[in-house]
Amino acid sequence: MKTSRELLPLFPGATVETLASRYRNCIHAYHGIDAWDAAGERLLYVGFEDTSRADLVVRDLASGAEMAIGSTNAVNYHTAAMQRWALDDAAVVFETNDADGVIQPCLVLAESGGRTEVLREFRGYEIRHVLAHGHIAYAQTRPVGGLAHVARLDLSTGQREVLFDANEIVALLAPDRREEGVEYFFSHPLARDDEEWMLFKLLARGPGDRPGREITFFTRHLASGRTIEHPGVSGHPYWDPVTGKILNIVLGQTDDQPRYRELVLMDPATAEMDLFVPEWIEGPGHPSISPNGRWAATDSFWEGREAMVYLFDRKTGGKWRLATLDHTWGPQKVYDPSQVWRGQPHPVWSPDSRALLVNCNDAATRYHLRILRGFAHPLGAAGA
Repeated sequence: MKTSRELLPLFPGATVETLASRYRNCIHAYHGIDAWDAAGERLLYVGFEDTSRADLVVRDLASGAEMAIGSTNAVNYHTAAMQRWALDDAAVVFETNDADGVIQPCLVLAESGGRTEVLREFRGYEIRHVLAHGHIAYAQTRPVGGLAHVARLDLSTGQREVLFDANEIVALLAPDRREEGVEYFFSHPLARDDEEWMLFKLLARGPGDRPGREITFFTRHLASGRTIEHPGVSGHPYWDPVTGKILNIVLGQTDDQPRYRELVLMDPATAEMDLFVPEWIEGPGHPSISPNGRWAATDSFWEGREAMVYLFDRKTGGKWRLATLDHTWGPQKVYDPSQVWRGQPHPVWSPDSRALLVNCNDAATRYHLRILRGFAHPLGAAGA
């Protein structure tokens, strides 16, 4: 079923709050990464003037006070510094670059900042998932003079377990799909909360390919190593806390819509897909589901400039627009991660499922954060 081009109505009572900051630019990390602590009392983001250096900022939501707890030289307008809560919200793990330009994960205390602990045993790892503000992380490597792999990291002990490498996964492709002269690597390794299943993307990079081309999407049963390909899906996956399936995007085509996107739920064990929302909206970008399982939200892009944030009520079937946000959308001619080109909202949920944090930027490309509220009321109260 094709997606609708009609603009959905605004949710009655929805509010948008812009968070004032002493920084010119503020960005939370990325789609699917918790910006709130587990208590919902603090926010984590980066603040910076330009991408040469950024502060890691913890914000007390009650007072609005900002505290810089550390700094990084590995920040961009799309993923910030991949900062996230860790060690039961007592610390923050983030990325910086060492003197040789290699990604170096670090830890810093969230309450007072202070000395940053460099996780040297994890040098070269890009941490992409920390389970429930906890101690276990999943990370990927890039094939810089070595074989790309995905690993499970223990942030408390420094122990590392390699789960699989690129050779193993590429061998699952049919021979006519394997390419010569390219480097294979991974993206978005996300474990389900019970750590039974993991999802990830396989990418390839050849001469002139930057940052890489998406090849296909896989799930893997972590205990048995069983790995299943999910062809035809794209975008930014998200684990559904209700069904244990994967919320993702499928590209479609009709005579009047040569390219449109549908939201589907995928079974990690069978690759079967069910349509998630009939007649959703055009161009869902970064879909996610609230912690209580009641709501789904996504950003979407219209006319190359305005970004919408949409809300779906899984209980009633209601669909609304929460906000229209200005954003920069200038397709890149040459890959440059420092270039100001993506002001994508990346909506992330509060732990009580009553608010969304989004990135936004104004006409002067000053990035700031906004909180969307007002949709958890009697019209469709969360948890009702």
